[in-house]
Amino acid sequence: MAENELLDLSNPFIYRKWRKILLSDAATPKDAAEALYSDFSDALRNAIRQEPLSRVFLACGEDRVALQAAVIACKDRALARKIEQACKIEKSGCPDAVARALANLLISSIVDQCNRQTLSLLTPLSREGHQAIESAALMRLEASRQDIVGWLSAALEGRGSDVPKPSRPRKPSSDELLNISLIPTFSKIKKGSHHA
Repeated sequence: MAENELLDLSNPFIYRKWRKILLSDAATPKDAAEALYSDFSDALRNAIRQEPLSRVFLACGEDRVALQAAVIACKDRALARKIEQACKIEKSGCPDAVARALANLLISSIVDQCNRQTLSLLTPLSREGHQAIESAALMRLEASRQDIVGWLSAALEGRGSDVPKPSRPRKPSSDELLNISLIPTFSKIKKGSHHA
C-alpha cells in the first residue's frame, strides 16, 4: 500500500466500488455509502494485516527519533500519522482508548474525503443530494464503529494478523482499467454538456 492510500478516495483501485456506484445514474446515497464502507473496510483490514502499526503505537511513548523511524517503516504514512495524532489526543497507553480516538479520526477523514470527491465527481449536484450522500456515508461508518475500533485495537496490540482478511475482488480486465482511469474525465464532459 502506497502512502495515503487508505484515506485517498480518489484512488480508483482502492475505492473502485464506491466510485462506480457514485457515478451510476441509478445509485442511491445508501448504495454509495455501502460501497464506500466496503472499500474502506477492505483497505483498512488490508493495511492492518500488512503494516507494522503496533510499532508506531509503541513508539508514541518514546522519543521523536523512534517515532519518526516507526512512521517511515509504514507504507501508508498518513495512517501512521493518524495513529500518532490519536496517541496525542488520548494521552494514554491503552490500545483500546487510542483505537477509539483513531477510529474517530479515520471516520472523520473518510467523510471529509467523501465530501470532496462527491463534489468533484458529481458536478453539478444539488445541495440536498450532496448532504444525502454525506449523511448516508457517516451513518454507515458509524454503524460499523465497533468493528473498526476492534480491528484497530488488535493492530495496535500487534495482533493485526487476527483481523479478518478483506474480501478479494476479482482483478479488473484491461477494459475496466481503461474505464476507471477515464471515468472522471468523461463524467465531467457528460455533466458539462447539460449546461450547453
